[in-house]
Amino acid sequence: MSENSPSISLRNVIGYQCFVDSFAVGEKSLTEKSALYPTTVYNHPTKLLYWGEEFPEYCYGYAFYGGDLSGVGSSIQHYLADFGIDLLYLTPIFKADSNHKYDTVDYYMIDPQFGDLSIFHKLVETCHHHRIKLILDGVFNHTSYHHDWYIKAQQGNTPFIDYYKKNEQGYFLNWNGIETLPLLNHTNPDVQAYLYESPKSVVKYWLDQGADGWRLDVAEGLGVDVISQIKKSIRTSHPDRILYGEVIETYGKKWLGPDLLDGLMNYVFLGTTVNFLTDKINGEAYLSELTNMYNEYPHDQLYNSWNIISTHDTNRMIHAVNGNENLFKIAVTLQFTYPGIPMIYNGDELGVMPGQHDKDNRQGLEWERVDILKLKAKAPWKVTPPMDWDRINQYSSFHFFYKHLIWLRKHYHVFADGEFVPAYADEFILGYFRVKENKVALIIVNKGNDKDITISIPQAICKNASVLKGVHGPVSEINVSGTSLTLKVNGQNALIFVN
Repeated sequence: MSENSPSISLRNVIGYQCFVDSFAVGEKSLTEKSALYPTTVYNHPTKLLYWGEEFPEYCYGYAFYGGDLSGVGSSIQHYLADFGIDLLYLTPIFKADSNHKYDTVDYYMIDPQFGDLSIFHKLVETCHHHRIKLILDGVFNHTSYHHDWYIKAQQGNTPFIDYYKKNEQGYFLNWNGIETLPLLNHTNPDVQAYLYESPKSVVKYWLDQGADGWRLDVAEGLGVDVISQIKKSIRTSHPDRILYGEVIETYGKKWLGPDLLDGLMNYVFLGTTVNFLTDKINGEAYLSELTNMYNEYPHDQLYNSWNIISTHDTNRMIHAVNGNENLFKIAVTLQFTYPGIPMIYNGDELGVMPGQHDKDNRQGLEWERVDILKLKAKAPWKVTPPMDWDRINQYSSFHFFYKHLIWLRKHYHVFADGEFVPAYADEFILGYFRVKENKVALIIVNKGNDKDITISIPQAICKNASVLKGVHGPVSEINVSGTSLTLKVNGQNALIFVN
């Protein structure tokens, strides 16, 4: 690829992540399709869960709720499209032993627990009918040790023995010390051809089937050279498709560019936001980190990246802030107003708690909350047990908060396209502008107590904003005169103004 390779922009979308097994059940209940589940998973007896059951060992992969692609498709029709979602990211859907499917056994087969190719095509059709892009999870760093390649490699068969990484002593290496996940050797031409180089490669096959892009699991483990090869393969055959990556351990900018990732899961944003809201850093340090990221990351790719505050691998933000709804909503406000795509982890918009790491952040989604407000949720793709009435207000509070921010994001394009201009920071408060041509937005968040603050305003902004109207928070309007403004910021609150 050349330095003139086109950049893809998805700045205006709202993203949503589904953990498939625990998201929504489709046409067949878990009982009806129980034969599709093995009797054991990695030496653990398989456990089939009723939908609302809490099971802390779910994260180990041997328990199942029964979610599937039909359930995802129904949720689009009856919930997600109306909610305002434009991009849907699914955790892995290919044949694997576990509930999470990050242990691929067959890259060309939809896991029968989730459906088959015809159901996948129906899901693609449903997504595209509602103008939703579908992003698949590519687990190309490792396979399951039940993958046919690895079975043959352990038997010493060529060429398979060279398909996996080995140490100097000749022992096969695995990911993160997990023996069930042997590492693929991407220097091997057969591995490259199978996964992304050949016309019938895994990457190209599923794009041919209608997927709109890939999210690369453990992108750092693949390395820059492999990502570049994958990107080249995608752009030569499907120039309109997009490539995201999971980057956790390193600063993200080295992984982004026209020949690399089009966007990443922004773990720097997640980590610094948690640190700010849990008093590990102050507002000045947090704003400095946001500013550095904006200045150093390539903008085309930063604006495509996913602003995450929760994932299936992390604490839910509501757990990180110890259940404080105000601090959680500050995090969501930042997620929706900092450059990048807001990526909602399924359940955050419903106030799902507690969400400690992967032990209980993957439980069956509480669809009864959707039913309570009659959001068109219909059987058979969810469960409707009675709901405690004292949870209704919580549900309303979270859901309509998200609906409001989605509306703001889509109504005022400055949040998708505007430049980032830092404005104010102290120990507990920070503020920044988003600016595009003559459009201006001011975002202020305060995790502390009520306080009067004075914000310096760049001259260019003063020219375009004599009045800023409040569209979020308790202040209805502020007049901008001169090069500064003073206003009271309520404690544990977020304010958004636009001109």
